[in-house]
Amino acid sequence: MKRLIAVIVMAGVLFGVTACSGSEKPAADTKADTGQTTQTEAADEEETITLRYGNAAVSTAQSAVNAMMFKEKVEALSGGKIKVEYIGESALGDQSQHYAMIKEGTLDLMQSSFDSFGSLEGGEDFRVVLAPYVFNNLDHIGKFVESSLFEEMKQSLEQSNNFHIIGVCTYCLPRNLNSTRPVASVADAKALKIRVPNSDCMLASWNYFGAEPVVMGGGELYSALENGLVEAQDNDVLNSYAASMHEVAEYYTEIEYINQCYVMFITQSTWDRLTDQQKAWIEEACAQTCEEHTEQFLASGEEYKQKLIDAGVTFVEPDLESWKKAAEDFAAENDGTLWTAGLYQKIRDLDE
Repeated sequence: MKRLIAVIVMAGVLFGVTACSGSEKPAADTKADTGQTTQTEAADEEETITLRYGNAAVSTAQSAVNAMMFKEKVEALSGGKIKVEYIGESALGDQSQHYAMIKEGTLDLMQSSFDSFGSLEGGEDFRVVLAPYVFNNLDHIGKFVESSLFEEMKQSLEQSNNFHIIGVCTYCLPRNLNSTRPVASVADAKALKIRVPNSDCMLASWNYFGAEPVVMGGGELYSALENGLVEAQDNDVLNSYAASMHEVAEYYTEIEYINQCYVMFITQSTWDRLTDQQKAWIEEACAQTCEEHTEQFLASGEEYKQKLIDAGVTFVEPDLESWKKAAEDFAAENDGTLWTAGLYQKIRDLDE
């Protein structure tokens, strides 16, 4: 845990996080003493602004918890000069509609796991972050977001979609397999009807594993599992439990095939209108949220695994060797097709 928190702090440097509260002079140091404006005086001089923060997730999802944590922190850091209007529960539509509003400049803030960037113009190379086992663990992701490789990848993405990435707002528990029948190995996944988001890489990888992936929104998943339209979903233990998936899918296999983080971003036109002080408050609030929420999120893993067990879920012993071998073969076959040739290996090499 300590190592991961250190990674988070280092990752903040990549996104230009500046510590407003920690680096400013105390309020007692006035302009008469220092010749400079204090943080308190700077806050007084700022106009109050309201940022609209959209989220398609339900209120129990960790992205919603994270968003509300950010709201509290940025409002406190700014002394109320920045207010956040949080709009959740898909009130503004699904994730694709949120992205469209960001691009149009009619929504200010949102967050997403960075794998969703692969479906956006200029973000095609981000498909690689959903290649199974491309990341060994969360430390590996930290090295990636600190790298010049990530910096290069996000430039065309930001320019094409009218947003500015503020930073990582949380690191997540690994995604596993939750199903209505036991699945231990890749061979067991043959003809498995698994729900996947609208992701070229996920569709391709599950097809490669012999499954029958079905693109479906998260809001339809519970009833689809209940009615047999799909037999499986992939998610971490916390979000699986929070969405009550254990009620309709009684088997869980810890294949830990996708590690990911969530990033927060803001419409570029909104970012350009902010003062340096306002940007600093937002960056600091994002960094603080990332550190605090990541620690809470990761610490909940064993607790929610036990909750699933207590609810009657059977944990299946995974044949990890079969999954990892199939993943390597999948990456080799799709290198230069789903993403730029050589990109997968460059990311793998970051953890050597």
